[in-house]
Amino acid sequence: MLNLEKIKNFLSNRESFSEVKSVLEANKHITYEKMTIDDKKAISVVDGSEYDIEEENSMWPNSKLRFGHINRVIKQRVNYAFGRKCTFSEESEQVGVLFDMDTIRKCAWYISAHGSAFLEICFNVDGVMSGIKAHDIAHCFEFNDAETLTRGWVIVEEVLNEFGMKNEDDDSLQVRVVEESENKESFTIYNFLFAKNELSEISYLPPQTITRLHDDKIRRFNGDIVMKLHTNPFEIGVYKEILSISDEFDSMASSNSDYLKKSPRSPIVVKGYGTTLSELVTNVQTYNVIPVQADGEVSLLKSEQDISAAQHHLELIEASIRDQTGWVKSELGNVGYSGAALRMRYAELDIYAQQLQEVMTQAFDGSKLYVVNAVPGLTEDIEVAYDSDVMVNETDTVTNCVNSLDILSRRTILENHPFVRSVDVEIDRLEAEGRSIYTIGEEEDEGSFLNRAEDGTSLDPTQETNLTNKQREIMSDVTNQ
Repeated sequence: MLNLEKIKNFLSNRESFSEVKSVLEANKHITYEKMTIDDKKAISVVDGSEYDIEEENSMWPNSKLRFGHINRVIKQRVNYAFGRKCTFSEESEQVGVLFDMDTIRKCAWYISAHGSAFLEICFNVDGVMSGIKAHDIAHCFEFNDAETLTRGWVIVEEVLNEFGMKNEDDDSLQVRVVEESENKESFTIYNFLFAKNELSEISYLPPQTITRLHDDKIRRFNGDIVMKLHTNPFEIGVYKEILSISDEFDSMASSNSDYLKKSPRSPIVVKGYGTTLSELVTNVQTYNVIPVQADGEVSLLKSEQDISAAQHHLELIEASIRDQTGWVKSELGNVGYSGAALRMRYAELDIYAQQLQEVMTQAFDGSKLYVVNAVPGLTEDIEVAYDSDVMVNETDTVTNCVNSLDILSRRTILENHPFVRSVDVEIDRLEAEGRSIYTIGEEEDEGSFLNRAEDGTSLDPTQETNLTNKQREIMSDVTNQ
């Protein structure tokens, strides 16, 4: 039986928990809603002391540049691992709906950003799996109730209006509680509305009991319906890993920008000007004139500051980000474009991508029996495979394909050719042009084409049933001549 009082107290104070607070702050930083650089103040130095300048004072530049290295690292990992659709060993559109790519990418994003994430299996009114949801660790919490000897999860979601948006004046939350039975054979799902520190059941979403599926062959219970996923045991994500150096880059780059904006305004030395500083500035900015007394003097000081050291510092910061995260900048620099150079440059990114893929495979294996139960005709042998967006040198790959004509099958060559997206489609296109997959790279006249069947063997032209459409077309033209 749920301890509603404990759940209510937790929800009332959840944002005060350090872990939750950290994740919520991280989400704002990653999505550019509130970054550290936003707190930067314009600085004035007077008599060796620094003073903050009010934001509205336009005389003093205050650049707040957002380079978003954390976002860029996360985005690259996710897109590299799951940029293309995953495939399943058994064809079924329903499987792709249940284990959809948007949710996979979202889950991978949370894992990369925060070090861990939760994946929730959802069910329809009949208790059949209807899909999955991804949650970050600020919106899904695992609990163990010592009094009832049960465990479960509290899942928090914002209440959205009919347009799929949250009303600004609405701080209510939809709360889903999943509780495991004492005998470990089932889960009960409860739905609540949490508003004004009160927890109330949602009448149109009554409690639902889901039986834990198991494999009759090995008598082993299948996994949880809420799974916690992570790629490292300490659950350290990109945000914690590089926040300090990412902030340092934004700060240094912004300071450089401030200096460059101020540098054309070389300091003016005025002697014998008997009025206020504000009037002096107005005269300079408005009229480009400084009136001075008869014994006065105006001179311009030339300011020369070398920013090469600052630029070098920025380069060191980005190098550190690359070393710590495996992030690959778009330009290749002096590394070059050879296949070996690309493999070396993307080696660490490959490792991170493989880790994410392995975690999602574990999630699929944990939900496999629920998927099989939801899709008629599907077997438990179904497997998932991923197609990483691997960088290749197309010239090298094409050359290798050509050099392998006498070694590998033609289909294998087409499968590995960088220009081919679908082998079957490419075979059809070759046929339409009067060529065959079995003669790739060979000089071939019309006669040799007509004497070869689709499987590459010799063809008896009198057996019209063995002819391809293109062959029939050519044969007809020859006959008519």
